Amino acid sequence: MYKAHESSCIDEGAIIGEGCDIGHFCHITSKAKIGKNCYIGQGCMIGSATLGDNVTMANNTILYEGVVLKDNVFIGSGVVFANASNPSNCNGQNYIYKKIVVKKGASVGANTTLIAPAKIGKYAVVGAGSVVTKDIPPFALAFGNPARVVGFVNKKGKKIQDSRS
Repeated sequence: MYKAHESSCIDEGAIIGEGCDIGHFCHITSKAKIGKNCYIGQGCMIGSATLGDNVTMANNTILYEGVVLKDNVFIGSGVVFANASNPSNCNGQNYIYKKIVVKKGASVGANTTLIAPAKIGKYAVVGAGSVVTKDIPPFALAFGNPARVVGFVNKKGKKIQDSRS
């Protein structure tokens, strides 16, 4: 059983795990797959995307086809997943979607843009407002436009001393 605010639209066929909490004005499409104990903030839309267990998706984020969020991922407010590789005015027809994968335990800060194809490694942290144009390795701390690795973090997201410095 999951909980969804009455203003949200849950399409028939959506798979939503036990213990999920879906906020105001969300749309969960028939092709969405959401794991257990996830929190979906206000104004989110989940299309043909897959979420693992214990995912937190803050307000106003949209997930389209080919987006995969693994277990224990945090997505800040207003994160953009830009995964249409051939955007054009074709009324949604014939789009080619590339994959964006956020691996276990990773965190992506508010108002970040991820441009496909992109992978965010396990437990990596991407700072708010970044533009991710290439893969971010596991345990990396990255931010900027374009996002660059500036250090490393532990599983709790705390910056650790880089042995190379």
